[in-house]
Amino acid sequence: MAVLVAGGVVLAPALSAVTAAEAASTANVVPAATVKDSDAAVTDFGGCIAGGGTGDLLLLIDDSGSLKQSDPDDDRVKAAQYLVRQLGRFAEQSSAQVDIRVSRFSTSYSDVGDWSTLDGASVPRVSETVASLATADTGFETDYWSALEGARKDLAERASSRKETSCQAIAWFTDGKAEYDVRSTKAAQDAYGTSKSFAPGADLSTRAGVEAVTKAANEDLCRSGGLADQLRSSGITTFAVGLESSGASASDFAQLEAIATGSSSSPKTTCGSITEPVPGSFTLASDIDNLLFAFDALSSPGQAPLTQESGICQVSYCTDQAHEFVLDDSTPAVHVLAAADVDAVDVDLVGPDGVPVRLPRGAIGTSASVAVPGGTATYTWESPSSVSVDITRSDGATTWSGLWKVVFIDPAGTSADKRSRTNVHISSDLVPTWSGASRGRVHLSSAWDGTFGIARGRDAVAPASIQGSAALSAALSDGSGHDTTIVDGADKAHIGDAVSTEPTGLDLGAGTVEMRLSLTTAPVMSGTTVVHEGTVLAPAVVRVPVSILAPEQYPVVSDTVDFGTIEGDTSGTATVTLTGAGCAWLSGKPAVVAAPSGTGPIRVVADGHDQASDCVKASSAGTPMQVTLSFDESRNGTVNGTFPVSIAAADALGDPLTTNVSFTADLRRPLNQANFLLALVVALIAGPGIPLGLLYLASFVTARMPSGGLLSQRVSVRVVDGTVLRDGEPFSFRPSDFSTMQTVSRENARSLVVAGLSLRARPSRSPVGAGHVVAAEPGSSAASDGSPAWVRRGASIRARLPLAVQGHWVVLSPAGSAADTAEVVAFVGTNAPDSIRASMAESVRDRLPDLLARLRAETGEELLSEDAFASAGARSGSSIGFGSEDVSSAPQSAYGSRSAGRPRAGRSPSRRGDGRATPESSATPPPPAEDVGFGFGFDDGPHR
Repeated sequence: MAVLVAGGVVLAPALSAVTAAEAASTANVVPAATVKDSDAAVTDFGGCIAGGGTGDLLLLIDDSGSLKQSDPDDDRVKAAQYLVRQLGRFAEQSSAQVDIRVSRFSTSYSDVGDWSTLDGASVPRVSETVASLATADTGFETDYWSALEGARKDLAERASSRKETSCQAIAWFTDGKAEYDVRSTKAAQDAYGTSKSFAPGADLSTRAGVEAVTKAANEDLCRSGGLADQLRSSGITTFAVGLESSGASASDFAQLEAIATGSSSSPKTTCGSITEPVPGSFTLASDIDNLLFAFDALSSPGQAPLTQESGICQVSYCTDQAHEFVLDDSTPAVHVLAAADVDAVDVDLVGPDGVPVRLPRGAIGTSASVAVPGGTATYTWESPSSVSVDITRSDGATTWSGLWKVVFIDPAGTSADKRSRTNVHISSDLVPTWSGASRGRVHLSSAWDGTFGIARGRDAVAPASIQGSAALSAALSDGSGHDTTIVDGADKAHIGDAVSTEPTGLDLGAGTVEMRLSLTTAPVMSGTTVVHEGTVLAPAVVRVPVSILAPEQYPVVSDTVDFGTIEGDTSGTATVTLTGAGCAWLSGKPAVVAAPSGTGPIRVVADGHDQASDCVKASSAGTPMQVTLSFDESRNGTVNGTFPVSIAAADALGDPLTTNVSFTADLRRPLNQANFLLALVVALIAGPGIPLGLLYLASFVTARMPSGGLLSQRVSVRVVDGTVLRDGEPFSFRPSDFSTMQTVSRENARSLVVAGLSLRARPSRSPVGAGHVVAAEPGSSAASDGSPAWVRRGASIRARLPLAVQGHWVVLSPAGSAADTAEVVAFVGTNAPDSIRASMAESVRDRLPDLLARLRAETGEELLSEDAFASAGARSGSSIGFGSEDVSSAPQSAYGSRSAGRPRAGRSPSRRGDGRATPESSATPPPPAEDVGFGFGFDDGPHR
């Protein structure tokens, strides 16, 4: 029997919260653990990943100046590094893809590095990026609105760059409430500005202006449909951590808690209208151990830890203060975070053999390992009073199953009144699955057949082979919160039974099947006597998106449409696809759940198709119906909602029905380039502008590809009927691929040629933004798997990649080549696991056909010849600053003493209503690395 979850991909389990009521219902269960209700948000995030989605976690870290007093030891950095390590462990164990990006905020939002897929190779690199925040504590104020708006934009771009489901979250740290400060000096006004985009007309050089900005920010964050609701309706979960200190009491974080969870009780505060289910979590921390526990709750998405609290043994080992849990063969790994209220305690780990194994104290942050029954324990003292432990079972181990204990001992015997606590993450490798012919489609009033089961990896597991107890439940829900139970607590004897149901009472449109596998490890036995009951594990939860459709005589309508980024315009278009028989028309006004303020009414129309007599007929191949989103004023923010589409059955077999199509759009006001350039000139001429110049200089200096080995592979492909073929077979990488290695060093980290591609590192147009790489080949247009996928320079289109190109690929369309042919160049690191290559191959198969079609449409066959490519750039114009555009390999393309040409300033790309980028001016390249001149170029040409 084929096991299927999310289109054939079965991930290792993402475990969710076990409620206190569930724990209490199981008599004599060890341990007496608790799980907070707020962990439901972690469950949702993890369940999405387990259902086949790609995880995006944005670390959003406060860098305001108050951190010098509230966090002098940089505990926020240590805790965030711990989170990165544990997320990497989760990704490795579960084979899930979790991408992470580090960002910071104070007066404004800025990213610190590129998105990275967490694996063994990337965790140290991301950890180093986090470490750079130790000196980021000079920010001017704490602007919640700008922080979340920047995060929203970043995640919106990320989600729109992929076809598969995005599972997105923000891990947000701050040491205080939102505060805006008066710019009382000319230097402060020049450095930080005197206005905010969300409070037009308010002057931050006055106290009255600060009060107006504060009021506007609070209102726009928490109004119905405001910024908090925009995040929630986009499926973004917010995990907030507040650092309590002498300068910030618990009440100062009421707004932070309300933004994350929808409400706060002390003082009573509410935020937004989308509050059920709870959209996020909030934790208040006061020291390094509390911060570690706060971040630990997020460290294995979907797996809420089992939390225990006990005392501390005095002088010598004891059993009555032990933290206990029971393992069996279904639990191959355990992660424990343990802490005591006092320093200098000893910690013993005790396995089923009852022999204590001491975890000797070492240097803070240094790992060590000890042998334990049936496996190995690797531990790290995270602080003088806390230790993290990873226990893994050895293959074929026979002494693993049984009762385990963590025991704290105070050799001095002076802490009888103190407490100890643990977070225990027990990882089962079992996951619920569903197999059936209909896969992701459910027709109302029609039989929906299938079989639920259990899998380990991609292999089905016989329920009877599980040592402990198991129960599986499954439910189908629509987008309005209605649900119907499919399976309710089937035990091991009935989990594999065939299921047939006819769902009714659900709204048409996007829906979800949630499968929940509840496991309890096998009890510890002495003969036929139960010595210790098993441990109740957090249920393994898998959420799979499905389409809830009308009966089969009606057409199938797209569940969702994405209008993409609409910049500087007041309308955009998208396509609803109609498949099958019958016809459809747009039959009412949209229901908007979130939108930026000031746009005016949000409208969605399908010109000429707004009544039954003008309906669009469906077809087996799919018929497009174009819809237009429009509004009155361009603003910054996300628009989310639904619009109704009526559908009629073929040959009038049944009354018309209505399905709600979800839609989203990312609105962006264009940058006023003239004002920006004028402000920059003034800042540079004025004395206080010198630091800004240094920021741009730093941005230029740090725009380098990471050092290390870089493997590449170039492959010729064809696209036939939407399928990417390599030598006539579906595209994949072969064991012999990636045999060519180049070493990226300090000498070539700005420019090198790999597999025929010229790779050149470029700084960001923002003084605090991350740089990127431009990839080009003479005579070809190029696009990448990133977002944006390319930059345009006149008729030349070049791929845009993050500075860390490993794990990414480029598609090339040579001039004059056949429409169905292309070249693919892929990059991996020297230590990249096979999962990275498999993930890239899947990305090529899924994304290349559409990307190539868009690239050729954008090119219009106006590709540069090699000579034209070499000489492109020596154009007239003007600019100020370090150029951030790509540079050709020809010497004459440089400026300064080598060229009479001067750089032209580009500007940000905009979107027309049809979603295509409007023509923009281009910029001339910067000087080569060995001949750096002074100047600033703000863009690298229009992006797509």
